[in-house]
Amino acid sequence: MGSADAIIEKANAELREGRLRLGAAGWNHVVYADPTNMEARNLLADVSGKFGYQSEAGTWRGCT
Repeated sequence: MGSADAIIEKANAELREGRLRLGAAGWNHVVYADPTNMEARNLLADVSGKFGYQSEAGTWRGCT
């Protein structure tokens, strides 16, 4: 997929298109490859919060 920056840009494009899970998957790969990448970590945290707000049941809110 390219460098971490390229993956983050692709994940951001997915987010703009409304595909949150695909964006989260991209950021997740970057975070696992480089846990010190704060941009990817912050973006993943933001989208995880959106998953929580969109969940219908409280039991789903811990899952991504």
